[in-house]
Formats: sequence, structure tokens, C-alpha cells
Amino acid sequence: MEKLDYYKEPSTTDKPEPINFALNSDGVEEDMVNHPSHYQSMDKEHNIECIDAMIAAFGRYEVAVFCKLNAFKYLWRASSKGGNMDINKTQWYLNKYKELGGEDQ
Repeated sequence: MEKLDYYKEPSTTDKPEPINFALNSDGVEEDMVNHPSHYQSMDKEHNIECIDAMIAAFGRYEVAVFCKLNAFKYLWRASSKGGNMDINKTQWYLNKYKELGGEDQ
């Protein structure tokens, strides 16, 4: 796939954008795109994120498809609901899709 001129490859050293952060119900600031607390297990001792439990339960292929579809959803609604945070979530799901093998499966 050809990269467009305005596409910037995500860097692992880039800091999350401030738009990603919000106060949770305890008044603590958290990253709502990369590690929102509502997608972590209730068992704080093991701290398992939902996406990791999904991979264990359904396998990499199924979760990769889920990530691709979720990216589509967040991009679709970005202009009418979540704005830049939805764009960042789109990128997160596309990165996870590629990490899980994406089209290579």
C-alpha cells in the first residue's frame, strides 16, 4: 500500500497527545487511548487488559479482524463524536492490527 505524503509513521518514542488524557472517576488523569482503566481487569494484582484477554480467548487472527473493524468505527464517527481522540484510537487499533499480523494472516 502506498503511503500518502501526510502520513506519519507512529514512533514508539512519541509521547501520547494531551487529548488522550482525561480524569477518571477517581479524579486521576489517565491515558484514554492507550491504557484506559475501564479496559483493564478488575483484579488489579494481575492487571490484564481486555485486548490481551481477547487474544488468549479468541486468537490473534480474530482479534486482528476486530481491531481493523474498530479502527473503521472510530474513523467513521470521529467528525461527529470523538474528534482527535477518535483519530488517535483509530491509529491505536491500526497499530494493534499490524502488530497481530494484519493482512499477513
